[in-house]
Amino acid sequence: MQKIKKRYFNCRELVVLGVFAAAAKVVTLVIALAGGGLNPVSLVLKNLVFTTLLVVLLYKVRKFGTLSLFAVISGLISFLLLGGGITSIPTTLTAAIAAEFIVLSTGGFKRFYAPVLAVFLYDLISKLLSLGVSYVIMRESPGLMVVVVVIVGVGYIGSLIGLYTGVRSAKELKHAGIIH
Repeated sequence: MQKIKKRYFNCRELVVLGVFAAAAKVVTLVIALAGGGLNPVSLVLKNLVFTTLLVVLLYKVRKFGTLSLFAVISGLISFLLLGGGITSIPTTLTAAIAAEFIVLSTGGFKRFYAPVLAVFLYDLISKLLSLGVSYVIMRESPGLMVVVVVIVGVGYIGSLIGLYTGVRSAKELKHAGIIH
């Protein structure tokens, strides 16, 4: 009898990952378009929704590599929808890998706090790396960096709120039997 090799990610988990990545990208795009650009309310709301969905995803698929796959799929969806998202893949992938290794070093993804810690670190590191890239691009006019930092800071408030709403949503989905 031949031994069947078990895959790290099964088909169901990959589908969940793809659905969450697409949903997060499409919903945040709709919020950004409805908000009219750099509206502070839409910046907070789109980051809140994105972070909430990401926390729920990591509670659903608790494996090393989930965040990295999410970052790549999300970047590819951005590229297909907007045509320019491919440039954000290196920073988000770097942030995802760093966050996953930090979570792995603190006890792994089976710990109760792991999804929240992973998303917190992912959001923080990716925003800091993006600000670094922005500084390199805009170094001729450093006064504009103040505006960029404020915009990213306002959006990050939504990410922090999204950590709380993500945990609350995951608890409700666990209570409903959707998350095990």
